[in-house]
Amino acid sequence: MKKISFKSVNKIFAPNLNFKDLLSLNFKKTDNIKALDNISFDVDESSLIGILGENGAGKTTLLRLLSGLLMPNSGKISIFGINNLEIKKRTGILLNQERSFYWRLTAKENIHFFASMHGIDKKTVQERVIRLFNVLGIDKTIYEKRFDSLSSGMMKKFSIIRALIHDPDIILLDEPTKNLDHESSLSFNTFARDNLVKEQGKIIFYVSHDKSEIEAISDKIMILNKGKLLKFSNKPFSTSEVENG
Repeated sequence: MKKISFKSVNKIFAPNLNFKDLLSLNFKKTDNIKALDNISFDVDESSLIGILGENGAGKTTLLRLLSGLLMPNSGKISIFGINNLEIKKRTGILLNQERSFYWRLTAKENIHFFASMHGIDKKTVQERVIRLFNVLGIDKTIYEKRFDSLSSGMMKKFSIIRALIHDPDIILLDEPTKNLDHESSLSFNTFARDNLVKEQGKIIFYVSHDKSEIEAISDKIMILNKGKLLKFSNKPFSTSEVENG
């Protein structure tokens, strides 16, 4: 059985009405936005799948569908052959510009709160946090600081920890190294490729605008353009194919 399968998946969004239209009750018909257009692909084994595409290509929508946060308008998605609720438990997602931390709590209180939602005991949380602190270069004193006092780079590091704290089988990463220092980026990418995928058998979908980063760490590369899947294949890619993404 294939681990992940998308068959002719479409995702359509209705455009947002602006404030002026709402006040004037001007609900004129506008064209829907097709975020993903007839997407089909299969994933048979653990791998790090790099995703390239311009803004609006459908990258984040794809991650949300994989996580169970969104449902398709048409087509079929199968992930481990399980239902939507179980999918959410077995996926970890990091979205760019994440805003769901509790800013008045400490970093530690945030992580323990999110871990508790997955039923993880404190000892296991501590063991996983220590390892991820080493990977991401986090000083343990940061853990006791209020979340709203952290830098954008440190917030991103704790977003990564939150996505991984429950040991998910599928890891969905939207620009995970954005705002990270160079050393932390290299360390995390090595950890993702060598430990999470090769040793633990995870499946990672990794969105980045950095083509060289994607080429360096990915087993497969997916190129999206205006909601369409242009390419999904093992490396190597030709320069023209990557540039089209």
